[in-house]
Amino acid sequence: MMNNFTVTIHFDPCITFMAATRKEDFLEKDEWETLDQNPQYTEEELKEFEQQLTNAGNDINQKSADLQKRREELERKEEELNAQKLGLQQAVEEMERLKAQSANAEVKQPRAAAAESESARVVPENSQPQPPSHQQQDVPVPGHS
Repeated sequence: MMNNFTVTIHFDPCITFMAATRKEDFLEKDEWETLDQNPQYTEEELKEFEQQLTNAGNDINQKSADLQKRREELERKEEELNAQKLGLQQAVEEMERLKAQSANAEVKQPRAAAAESESARVVPENSQPQPPSHQQQDVPVPGHS
């Protein structure tokens, strides 16, 4: 039979630091240097980094200005396209109106033509042309001029 047991290890940074301060090498002053005593970057490197930051900031500002101009241009084009769209919609509506008027006129014209043809069909009696022997001739009447 096997015995199982669990070991729990708690890591506490404060206790670890306190333990480290009790060691002899902690009190040795040679190992502790401030950043002023041993800087990570030279003045030249810091100036170069500052210049890079300035350049990056300028690039971002330029891109922002370019994007703003592009946005304004696109908004202007959108307004132009909307105006053009409205004009085209109005033209289509006018064409549809004219087409409807034309269709109404065509409907009325065949009715009028049919009415005319019906009146043409109704011929009063004796409307046929008379033969030349029966046609009235101008005959002078004495005493009338």
